[in-house]
Amino acid sequence: MLSIKPSSTSGRILVVDDDDGIRALLRAVISGAGHEVDVASDGAQALDALARIPYDAVILDLMMPGVNGFEVINHLEKENPLKRYVIVLSAATPKTIEDLQSPAICSKLRKPFDIQELFAAIDGCIASRE
Repeated sequence: MLSIKPSSTSGRILVVDDDDGIRALLRAVISGAGHEVDVASDGAQALDALARIPYDAVILDLMMPGVNGFEVINHLEKENPLKRYVIVLSAATPKTIEDLQSPAICSKLRKPFDIQELFAAIDGCIASRE
């Protein structure tokens, strides 16, 4: 059984993934740890949400139809060049994830992921901004 302990920091998190099951799972476990969670099913929805709401962290899939995660990262670099709050969570090849460099990225995890590593990435991302 998965044990969800309250996060040491709390924040507003945007989960961006085209997989309904992943979005639902992440929303449940992250909100269960005390965070406020919004979801987007693609990059276009993510950019719309990011234009309206200040997020503490963005959990972002790279491989999505339409506006993909790479395009979201490029947009964030231009809009907020000093803001480091993206957690890449992707099934892309290890090399693709490893080679991805951006000042917006605070952590990179590959699917399948360990939920405790994800919580550590969220806490680290939020703590680095405080």
